[in-house]
Amino acid sequence: MKKTKLFAIIMLLTVVCGCLKNEELPPPSITISQGENEILNFSTFQSAEVTVHLESGEELRKFTTQTVPMSSWSDTTILFEPFTHFADIDLSFRIWKGFKLTSNKQDSIFEVIYTAYTDEDECSIRRKLRYRTVYPQLDSFDIKVESAANGKCLLDIENRCAYKFVDYTNHPTFDLVYVNELQDDYKFGTALISPDAPYLMRYFQRKFPSLPYDPAKKRATQCGIIADATLDWTDFNSAMLGDENNWVRMKRINALPEHDGAGVYDLQQPKLYKFRLNNGRYVMIRVLNRVYPQFTEKSEIKLRVYLQK
Repeated sequence: MKKTKLFAIIMLLTVVCGCLKNEELPPPSITISQGENEILNFSTFQSAEVTVHLESGEELRKFTTQTVPMSSWSDTTILFEPFTHFADIDLSFRIWKGFKLTSNKQDSIFEVIYTAYTDEDECSIRRKLRYRTVYPQLDSFDIKVESAANGKCLLDIENRCAYKFVDYTNHPTFDLVYVNELQDDYKFGTALISPDAPYLMRYFQRKFPSLPYDPAKKRATQCGIIADATLDWTDFNSAMLGDENNWVRMKRINALPEHDGAGVYDLQQPKLYKFRLNNGRYVMIRVLNRVYPQFTEKSEIKLRVYLQK
């Protein structure tokens, strides 16, 4: 009888302890940096950053995100190692370049469902994102470039200055080269040319035979214009600068052989010149004033450079 009672007591304690153990294990929970009623913006150049914190008494098995409607990013699935009870996850939502929204409208709303799983339970929360193009604010500076042999012709946009050609080996990080090409064989006048253009070897060889120019490994700047004839500088704003699809890239200079490099030429005040720097930053340049464009050795052009902050 005593053994029977002892066995019964042990079984009862086992059941009670098992129930207490299950009750003591908290279910999975999700804490997120985005407020419940907060809507984060994203675009092709602006990310929506979200930090997720997971906790669970039981072992975490999996974490997923699901975006409704589907977007350009791939939804996340994370499988956890055994004995994982805590996790911090950093997520970044940014639309791919060229991705076409279903509605093709700004202010399109996307819902992201965040879910944490254990063997026995799961927990989900929902947050909203908005596709909205908010272009960075504009900044600008004025600068003069020259075609004289001792003039400043190497334009360094990031550092907001220009260098003389004789200093180019000491300043390898310039973004554009100002030239005034009036040779009969390939005359195209004033131009801003990408530093990696092979043509520059010949141009500077005539000016500085003892200082050869090497375009290899120089910054590659994409050069072009906004070709819409209905637009002028009175229409200029941050959207015009930041839009990826409103300009025509010049893949070559027509007067030069096909593989001689790229640039914009015959620089005129009304034209809307646009550039994409080596680091991906967009720039627009306005010609403010031209002096002696008919002389290859003493032309000067004053420029206003617009860039994103």
